[in-house]
Amino acid sequence: MGRISRRATKALLEPFPNESRQFLAVRLGWWSTLDESEQLRMEDLIRVFLADKTIEGVVGYTPGEEVRLLIAAQACLLILGLDYRFYDDVSAIVVSPGVVVQRGPRRLDGGVVSDDHPALAGQAMLHGPVLLVWDRVANDARHPERGHNVVFHELAHKIDMRNGAADGVPPLSTSLTERWGEQMPALLGRLRAGSPMPIDAYAATNPAEFLAVATESFFVTPAELRSAEPDLYRLLRDFYQQDPVGRLGNRPGPEPNKQGGRKWKPTPSES
Repeated sequence: MGRISRRATKALLEPFPNESRQFLAVRLGWWSTLDESEQLRMEDLIRVFLADKTIEGVVGYTPGEEVRLLIAAQACLLILGLDYRFYDDVSAIVVSPGVVVQRGPRRLDGGVVSDDHPALAGQAMLHGPVLLVWDRVANDARHPERGHNVVFHELAHKIDMRNGAADGVPPLSTSLTERWGEQMPALLGRLRAGSPMPIDAYAATNPAEFLAVATESFFVTPAELRSAEPDLYRLLRDFYQQDPVGRLGNRPGPEPNKQGGRKWKPTPSES
């Protein structure tokens, strides 16, 4: 896992709450596809993430424990096969209950400056926090069949930024660098040329967005991505060191509650 803070080390000494395990099994369809060793590693990562990272609300909003847990679990899935240090640049996650409108001029590709005010569902800032809109986070978790996940998208940007820039080229192993440099630009070029792909058209914006959007599809609708774009699937599989399609045949993993804890039920704010 790499070096972690003293507070995170202390958090690992506490057992993962059975109630939290039940909550994740209900709210995240992919949780039960993880095998036992993957679930155990996820539980470690989640405890470390919650202890190590600040998850706070905008002014007037305080995210509850279930909100924080759902965000942390989705963030940790991306680094399940990587090192925790990939999130060194994640200083904090700021949660807004609803859509945030971006103010001020924006610099686009090619030096173009735009004065429009887009509505944001999320935003990742280099050497800064990640903004997430809770309405979108909850909706994505509830409807994975739509192929979107703002947590995966924004945290993929932070992984991309690990080497100092959001350029669509995250830190790569030597064996993957050449393939990535050859295939990723070609895949982006095909999308821009109008070739149909099972990913959102927003991926054509630039290489960074291509990686973030492709990451959403890789984890949310992996079978469709592998069937339509096997080269892209293999690149992401070899980078993230995970094979989501290979998990789809797994039986539900969580064991029945042996500690007598209450079964999680949605609260009005979480339903």
